[in-house]
Amino acid sequence: MKFLKGLLIFLLIVFVGYCIFMFFLPKSYTLERKITIEASPAKVYNVVLDLKSWKNWSYWDNIDSTNVVTYSGPEGQVGASYAWKGDPAIVGEGSFTVTELKENERIDFDLAFMGQDPAKGYFTFEPIGEGETEVTYAFVAEFGFFDRISKFILPAVLGEPYEKSLAELKEYVENMPDKPTAADYEVEIVTVEAMPYYSVTDEVAMSDMDSEFMAQRYGEISAYLGEDMQNATAPPFSIYPLWDEENQKAIIEVGMAVQSEKPGNERVKKGETYAGEAMKVNFYGPYEGLGAAHEAIYAYAQANNIEMGGYPYEVYVTDPSTESDQSKWLTEVYYPVKSEEAEM
Repeated sequence: MKFLKGLLIFLLIVFVGYCIFMFFLPKSYTLERKITIEASPAKVYNVVLDLKSWKNWSYWDNIDSTNVVTYSGPEGQVGASYAWKGDPAIVGEGSFTVTELKENERIDFDLAFMGQDPAKGYFTFEPIGEGETEVTYAFVAEFGFFDRISKFILPAVLGEPYEKSLAELKEYVENMPDKPTAADYEVEIVTVEAMPYYSVTDEVAMSDMDSEFMAQRYGEISAYLGEDMQNATAPPFSIYPLWDEENQKAIIEVGMAVQSEKPGNERVKKGETYAGEAMKVNFYGPYEGLGAAHEAIYAYAQANNIEMGGYPYEVYVTDPSTESDQSKWLTEVYYPVKSEEAEM
């Protein structure tokens, strides 16, 4: 009996001691890891803000082959988000959402983990010399009273993954080619001929316009045309009747130039491409850089008082499935020039 009483007293003392210890520990804890990257703050900031680029450098995006990531919200803005779902023993399930931005300086985010308390974090981008940026990657946790001891566990759990992510980010950014600008491209005036084509048209959030989206639409056209696909007369292309940056949405007509007697249907339409003069830029590189080619044409049109005569379109000359080097991907960008004959 004395033993049991002594044990209870001992446990009570331990519990009281633990509570006193917890009382003096902070209610929150911030884990930070830093690295110096040879690039401008703007360049690193834009890479981190591009959530689809995380697969190229984030530790957690590359340790679970079963992990499935989905993107939502306005790309590159507050509210941009991705959710993941993978092996519960590796990455589990959760989401990351951008909550606040200070351009080229800081990105704040919320983290939600299935079955765990939510957390926050941030990246900061501080110029420390000519062409160098100190990047800070931080995790901020709020603790319940009895969870404050986690302060001593988090560095062991998160410290190394954060360091590895920053090291991969450094390598990725420092090996990236400089983003092209409008000044890098020569605009020419060409004459294009009309071709019969088949297309499908959708209104879509810009965040959903990825390779899978395009492949599905080209697949619809191919399925409809069947064997007639062997009569393709040009590479696939897309026309942009609407590009709304403010609301982050677009109307995109995905098309393929094919000789066929099939009339089209409710989903797959048949038509003829634009014929006449057009401003053209040859763009080499990944599709993410195409904005510079469009800007070059806008600048050229403004400088030469040229009025647009139809919807812009892109022709994807290089097949990514046969050429892995993105720097060799050729995309032709066209803007019809207004004239009496120009119709789209």
